[in-house]
Amino acid sequence: MGIFDNKNRLGRLLYFYFFTYFFIAQSVVSETILGPQYLKYELSWCIKSMQCLALEVADTPLKRRIGLMKRPSLKQGSGMIFIFQKPVIKKFWMFNTLIPLDIIFVKNNKIIYLEENVPICTEKPCSVYGPENYFDYAIELNSGDIERLNIKLRDQVELLRI
Repeated sequence: MGIFDNKNRLGRLLYFYFFTYFFIAQSVVSETILGPQYLKYELSWCIKSMQCLALEVADTPLKRRIGLMKRPSLKQGSGMIFIFQKPVIKKFWMFNTLIPLDIIFVKNNKIIYLEENVPICTEKPCSVYGPENYFDYAIELNSGDIERLNIKLRDQVELLRI
């Protein structure tokens, strides 16, 4: 007699209940239960002022979805880059992000759109930010870094592996 025997309906029910629970728990991402993520610094962006930024790489759907949520701070001189497999039109939001940010949107290694001083959002619905055009990746920095580093539209972005 196995778990799939007709006489063992309770066993089958429990098996499918736990299988379904496990599948849902593994596949559903909830912004309210996830903790902050700290990714490896893999890329560096040296700005024309020779100020280099170390970038954490969010290159999977889950890493991009979590982003900088629930992080109490972002180390000075660092940021997070959101890399997409192909150009996208997406909007970013700040739900559960505890620090205001600057967001830089890049297409073909050239800055196409800037969002400065994006405020935190603690309750839904949250505002969304981003260009109406396709971009390849976005870089989130501490609020005020765009101005401090004199980052401008159409600046070239050259990334280096760390």
